Amino acid sequence: MGYSETSSITLTALAVVDIIASAWLLLMSVGYRPMYDGTGIPPLSLTLTHVASTFSNAVLGYGSWITAIISVERCLCIVYPMKV
Repeated sequence: MGYSETSSITLTALAVVDIIASAWLLLMSVGYRPMYDGTGIPPLSLTLTHVASTFSNAVLGYGSWITAIISVERCLCIVYPMKV
């Protein structure tokens, strides 16, 4: 198929967004360490966590939009089989 098909492009974009979201959420979960409370290792500040959660929500929103685009594209392929 290659990257000339729109389904390949959208599924690749969805995979990239999912990898970014997973890596970011893994980074945030490593930064939040309640088990290290008595060791003196400082956790991430709440301000940084709130700012970072905005980025996480944006990435997850992009993934939702890409999923919606894939769904609309597949519906159009059913309705207009030879035109899309």
